[in-house]
Amino acid sequence: MKDTIEIQDVKPVSSMLRELFTKQAFEKLNYDAIKVVHSYYISAINQKAIVKQFLPLSRADIVEFLNEVVGQDTSTLSEPQKYTIEPDTETIVNEVIPMILSMLLYEILLESKASEHSSRMVAMKNAKDSATKKVSALTLSYNKARQASITKEVSEIVSGVESMKE
Repeated sequence: MKDTIEIQDVKPVSSMLRELFTKQAFEKLNYDAIKVVHSYYISAINQKAIVKQFLPLSRADIVEFLNEVVGQDTSTLSEPQKYTIEPDTETIVNEVIPMILSMLLYEILLESKASEHSSRMVAMKNAKDSATKKVSALTLSYNKARQASITKEVSEIVSGVESMKE
């Protein structure tokens, strides 16, 4: 996976999954849903694997997605009005659903990328901390060995001087 993810990167995959699911609906293959398992970023030290249903989209899935995009509970907004949709409802759905699927897949990839970066950051910090401890332990061992060597040399010199006095 490249370092930066753009919405254009997910459109071919989203389109392929949508086509695969459409073929399934007509040809009665052995599955009834497409689910994506991915890592979900919670915090720098906490990620979890989750399963998200990608297709089919239910009305609840679309409402939940729109609530996230809008940033508030859309059910508290005014009652739905009867609108005239142009060009027509089917054309709008055929344009909006692929956009929603691409955005869902884009969100999944961004969450996974954030989790990966976080895991790497934590692993690098742990490696640095471990290396720092190892350097401290080795420095202490080196200093003890050096001190023992110096003490031994001083003792030998003192012994030599004492033996010369006699």
